[in-house]
Amino acid sequence: MRWFSGLVIVCTALACSDEGARVFEQAKARHLALVEKGARPDAKGFDEVLALLAQVPETSARAAEAKRLRAAIEAGRVRVRAPLAKVHTNDAAMPEELRAQTRACAALAEGLARDGGLTPAALAALDACRQRLDRLDGQHHAAMEPPGDDLSQRLGALLDGGARPGAPP
Repeated sequence: MRWFSGLVIVCTALACSDEGARVFEQAKARHLALVEKGARPDAKGFDEVLALLAQVPETSARAAEAKRLRAAIEAGRVRVRAPLAKVHTNDAAMPEELRAQTRACAALAEGLARDGGLTPAALAALDACRQRLDRLDGQHHAAMEPPGDDLSQRLGALLDGGARPGAPP
């Protein structure tokens, strides 16, 4: 029975010496303080938390928790390009498909602005929406432009054909 008590004491001492667990607890406390203060995920304080979480070794009992917390902070730091949605000032002359795509992108952008809406899937959906909108917008503008008559090309052809000023006829 004595050897069992000794084994328990040694195991307890080894568990208490998990430096990674101590560092994780420090990072978790700082993270909680920042969240309670309402700090944005891109605040400098979260850089310190990420640095602490990076110090938690893979062998620590808290390594999995440290990875999850680090991933959560980094997911909150996803950068969103501005503007989120393209807005046309005069959409009366636009085809309905282009107006509908503009409304769809605006709705996705509004969803990102709500709490919890900023996810990688939502960003990918907004990017795809914007790409489709850009394609439709380009097609609309190409259809609206009159056929071009490039005067410089005609002049170049004439000059290359021997109609240069001062050239013998």
